[in-house]
Amino acid sequence: HRLDDPQAGRRAWEAGHIPSAHFLSIDDDLSGRHDPSLGRHPLPDREALRSKLAALGLSDDTQLVVYDDQGGAMAGRLWMLARWLGHRHVALLDGGIAAWQRAGYPMSTEAPAPATPGHLTERPTLVTLLNTAQLMAALQDGHSQVVDARPAERFQGKDTSMDPVAGHIPGAINRPLSQNLRPDGRFKPAEVLRHEWETLLAGRKPEDIIQQCGSGITANHNLLSMELAGQPPLSALLERLDQRSVPTGRQGRIVPRQGHHACQARRSGLMQHRPSTYPRMPGARAAFRRHAPKNRQGGHRVNHG
Repeated sequence: HRLDDPQAGRRAWEAGHIPSAHFLSIDDDLSGRHDPSLGRHPLPDREALRSKLAALGLSDDTQLVVYDDQGGAMAGRLWMLARWLGHRHVALLDGGIAAWQRAGYPMSTEAPAPATPGHLTERPTLVTLLNTAQLMAALQDGHSQVVDARPAERFQGKDTSMDPVAGHIPGAINRPLSQNLRPDGRFKPAEVLRHEWETLLAGRKPEDIIQQCGSGITANHNLLSMELAGQPPLSALLERLDQRSVPTGRQGRIVPRQGHHACQARRSGLMQHRPSTYPRMPGARAAFRRHAPKNRQGGHRVNHG
């Protein structure tokens, strides 16, 4: 996905992808209708998304594997959306397409054969969404902590190329998603991530953490990082931030809507996983979400950024 070239992802997928992988677009498949008042990447219609994934062959008992070429920054959106639909069997391919290629596995330029529609039933969501008013209430409770996944320059208000208003939510702390990764694009070891999150949170409980970013994409990366670290948060997924009530951390200004995040992925892939002829990739792993304890509302909270 690229903000300046919405078709870049499809071109990259057409140039080469994991055999049988389908392409899903952040803008066209994994976001709702384009409306400036809703931000760049509002949530898609839940039933429409369920039907779309079922049409690709996804069923309740199918293991879904998602990947991209950005260290999981884009594929994390689909990982979260699958959880939103109540689908527990979803994993992120650690290291993405680059890890697959380094391991010497085949690539394909062919579109997958038409799939037999799957049976993906409507199930309770595994994430809880927070709107602006709920976020404001959470910020007043004295316990919740917002973690912002945007790059430091945007968090600090120095880079305004993507966000209509500079700065950050007051009280938020910054954990750019790049800090979750090793130089080769794979996630850091779980024990390293655990130490880093414990240091950043300074004694705060994982269930008090609200993950946030600019438009609902990269906050999911921090959510997954905490899960890998063994500290799954009851994270809060913001549908949008609007101009009504959320001040930023720079000069007290307000966020007019859910902000913009510079997502530069070119490829977002999805494949169904059944017993495979491929051996486990050396140096690459699928990151499976652990089951977090339920919150008072019976769901998991993820922050949409």
